Amino acid sequence: MLSRFYRAGGSFTVIALSAWPSLAHAHAAFVGIGDFYAGVLHPITSPEHIMLLLALGLLAGQNGRQRCCFLLAVFPVAVLAGAIVSRHWMVPQSMFAINVSTVIAAGIFLAIGRQQPRSVLGLFAAFAGITFGMANGSAIEGQMAPAAFFSGMTAVAFLTLAYVTAAGDSLLRLRQGWINIGLRVAGSWAIAIGVLVLSLASRQWLPG
Repeated sequence: MLSRFYRAGGSFTVIALSAWPSLAHAHAAFVGIGDFYAGVLHPITSPEHIMLLLALGLLAGQNGRQRCCFLLAVFPVAVLAGAIVSRHWMVPQSMFAINVSTVIAAGIFLAIGRQQPRSVLGLFAAFAGITFGMANGSAIEGQMAPAAFFSGMTAVAFLTLAYVTAAGDSLLRLRQGWINIGLRVAGSWAIAIGVLVLSLASRQWLPG
């Protein structure tokens, strides 16, 4: 069973690395589908953002749904705050690297496989939410209504986190050893993909 995880992870890594750099640097909001739905789709079509939602949800599930239910409030509020910040301050060019780094950090927590203090999880979720919100909030184009776009973005962040947290917690309640190992392996994939993507992206940032 574990070997299947590694084989699937290897395939996923190749696919992600081939698609991620080009998508990450040229991803605009969807125009013409409604501002709310544009806000919904933008995070889940950005590899670094959907991976963060999945990794954070699995991390919350790994630490226990009841113990981490407060993250379902902390993260969306932080997302909305970050989006509002993006309307008043310029988002730094390093935001992509910051977003990928949060994926790596979430992967490290997952790979460790131990329960983390609630304060650590809360601070991490708040930081991840603010940077997530800033990156997505800055993608508004043209005459899009910020309120509708931010509402869609916050809603999808909350729902994805809630469902993945519930799924991870439910799986671990089965008390099968391979499930816990699988979550830790998923964390190692997130680390590996994030590090490789940063390495590839850094070549574009270097002069000449």
